Amino acid sequence: MQPCTILQLNEFIQSCLLGVATGPNGPRRSRRINKWGIDILGPFLITVRKLKFLIVAVDYFSKWIEAEPVATISAERVRKFLWKNVICRYGIPQVLVSDNGTQFASGRVRDFCREIDIRMTFTSVEHPQSNG
Repeated sequence: MQPCTILQLNEFIQSCLLGVATGPNGPRRSRRINKWGIDILGPFLITVRKLKFLIVAVDYFSKWIEAEPVATISAERVRKFLWKNVICRYGIPQVLVSDNGTQFASGRVRDFCREIDIRMTFTSVEHPQSNG
């Protein structure tokens, strides 16, 4: 899959998805209404390629899962995962829910989400089940 830009992504969403679903002059929503949860699982037994963690994102509506094995967990790795596995495939979500892990609460991920207008929410430490 080719990398995409935010402009290409917005053009795709507006021209294809809305046009196919409602016709070219169909009703338009004033905002996005999708919500994704994201978390990191592991460490697992190390594989030959040194992959021992799994980044997992879940669409709250459909329960569709996107996952990718990674060797290390960092804010940059999370940002790349979000771009490649969520945004370029399904569009920019309105809300991203995660725990308070340093990878998610970092300035790098917060700034990335702010730049493309994703509202980040964090689950309670006492109730991690609320994340997807």
